[in-house]
Amino acid sequence: MFDSLKEYSSNLTNFNHTLLHRGYCVSSRCQSSEKNATLRFERCVQDRTQRLSMNATLKILKYCRTSKQAKKFEDNKLPYIIFGVVVGVLLVLNVVGTAYTEFVGNKKNSILGCWSVKENWCRLVRTYDDSDPVRDALSPIQGARVLLLVLVIIGHVIEINYKTYITNPIFFETAQKNPMSIFFKNGSSIVQAFVVISNFLFAYMLLAYSQKKKVSISMLPLSILYRIVRISPVYLLMLGFKASWWRLAGDGPLWSDLVIPESDVCRKKFWLHAFFVHNLIEPEKYCMLQSWFLAVDVQLHIIACFLTLILINNRRRAIYVIGSLFVASCFLNSGLAYIYDWKSLMYLLSPEMMRNTFEGVSSFWYFYTTPWGSLPACLLGLFVAHLHLYAKEQGYHITNTKWLVHLYNIAVPICLAWVLSGHIISSWTTRISMATYIGIERPMFSAISALLLYGSTDKLDNWFRRWMAWSGWQVPARLSLCVLVLHRAINTQLVAVQTAAVTTSVFAIAIYVIQTTFTSYLLAIPMMMLVELPIQRTFVAYITRGKHDE
Repeated sequence: MFDSLKEYSSNLTNFNHTLLHRGYCVSSRCQSSEKNATLRFERCVQDRTQRLSMNATLKILKYCRTSKQAKKFEDNKLPYIIFGVVVGVLLVLNVVGTAYTEFVGNKKNSILGCWSVKENWCRLVRTYDDSDPVRDALSPIQGARVLLLVLVIIGHVIEINYKTYITNPIFFETAQKNPMSIFFKNGSSIVQAFVVISNFLFAYMLLAYSQKKKVSISMLPLSILYRIVRISPVYLLMLGFKASWWRLAGDGPLWSDLVIPESDVCRKKFWLHAFFVHNLIEPEKYCMLQSWFLAVDVQLHIIACFLTLILINNRRRAIYVIGSLFVASCFLNSGLAYIYDWKSLMYLLSPEMMRNTFEGVSSFWYFYTTPWGSLPACLLGLFVAHLHLYAKEQGYHITNTKWLVHLYNIAVPICLAWVLSGHIISSWTTRISMATYIGIERPMFSAISALLLYGSTDKLDNWFRRWMAWSGWQVPARLSLCVLVLHRAINTQLVAVQTAAVTTSVFAIAIYVIQTTFTSYLLAIPMMMLVELPIQRTFVAYITRGKHDE
């Protein structure tokens, strides 16, 4: 029997069935007078395996609690106090700012006016028509941000469900063999579209600004500071919550396994997160797993600022320099992948890897979540922004090149075809072929995103652009940052409060996706109005010395 288990488990699409992943209510399942809880649990499992003439030894005990060990405040109350004070200050500022604006007006003190809940609500729900040519050109980006974020939520919902105690592990094992699972295995690089969009928007707006006012390298510190202020408030607020009150926000058999350890890491690595270097120092110890993207965004933004500011006065040279750096970055990642034997996530997304959150998998922690892994996407975003403005200055329009128009129109099918090509590429298992694929996988997604971005901003009309440019996307798109930092905590909590083994299915996962998405966007509204918008506006008002941010 054990040989059969080993043979079955040797297929990476299956769980490791030689390792029992169990959660037992020991008091009701195995009556014992043993006082040591660890021994009681081990003997409880042994009682059941010995019926099959097999022996089980305890490999790791993740948690053990009795019903009498209720959650309570720890001796160290400082994290709870600090977070409570921060939230209290934010609420007071919003109350004072709202009252001041209502009774006095914000003309005398624009800083207080930034904290008006009423004004921030109006900014949140405001939509724009196509009268502004710049906003109209960028309008499809709003829909793309919402669509991509929902896909990220779906991926994280599936991933967290691998960590639960499930009654039907064969569901995930069968799903791994389903040809459609390639969209999950080979689609993770779609997050690179966010990197392309982020750096394109920065360069696009800065280049447009440079046509009106003088821009120099002296703007580098302010540009970097603005990005940090853009991200930090909601990010650090959520980090503080996870390090403190999140521990008391629920309970269940899995709470000590999924919530408490992550909360401990949030405390230990708080300042590494605050300075956006947590993905470079002990990356395997994660808090807010999705926050690697925020760290990478800031790290790459520094590079993007520097390149854009030093090349801003010579568009043609900028295209050649950035294009050359893009090619070099692809070769760099291929070379590193060959040296360190990194693999694409397509080769790694096995049930056991998902259940253990890529424990010991250097390909994930030292490539996927690093700035050099996303550097090609950053450079491609800058390249498209410079190319777009240069073409505009030369009087060139994308419709002048018919093959490019046809390529733009089939970009979405090309993206799907690239994902499906994983069925063929997954058979390339030599070290050099996997290293080559690492060098082109993310850049390919980035190139497709860049093509769609270029055509959309050049107002090349098709069904995809019309759908992404729908005005209804504008409000949820503004909530994207808040949803990004919120959704995984919500999803983890939904799973961690389960009191029994669950039966998973497509329907059950769909319910989790709906619950997580709805709750994330719902909670993102007050976070946006009370934290993100007022702090951003305060920063801009201070920099512009009292002038309103338009």
